Amino acid sequence: PLNVTTTGLDPAGVGVVFGSSVSSGRPDQIANPNQGTSTTPIHNRLHWFNVNAFSAVPSGQIRGGNAARNVVRGPGWWRVDTGLFKNVNITERIHMQVRGEAFNLFNHTNPDTITTGSLISTSGLSPTAGNITGYRDKRILQLGAKIIF
Repeated sequence: PLNVTTTGLDPAGVGVVFGSSVSSGRPDQIANPNQGTSTTPIHNRLHWFNVNAFSAVPSGQIRGGNAARNVVRGPGWWRVDTGLFKNVNITERIHMQVRGEAFNLFNHTNPDTITTGSLISTSGLSPTAGNITGYRDKRILQLGAKIIF
């Protein structure tokens, strides 16, 4: 779940004008952000959710936005981690362990950062709103050996 917030807008007068955090102001939700339209497909790198599903609270109204917390569904996370190791007895008191480990073995792309904070500000809709801007780790392979005595 992802939370959509605004920056620089405080129509309710509660003092959350500065910065973007989970306690920042919220916009009005006017549609389902998790469904695309015929002109705006969603769930790709540049449009993870429907940013047009939100609007600023109309001027002259003294209230917070009606968007609930965590209304946007983020991408899933899929990864396979595995490891193999072999214990070898060198002598009665000395042992060696050789191991290989793989993290994200199949190198599946897992989005990490999606722009939802500061979605709407005094200057309008953020140009990066709804974009995937970061990814989790790529495949990592490591080999190791240790001697136990």
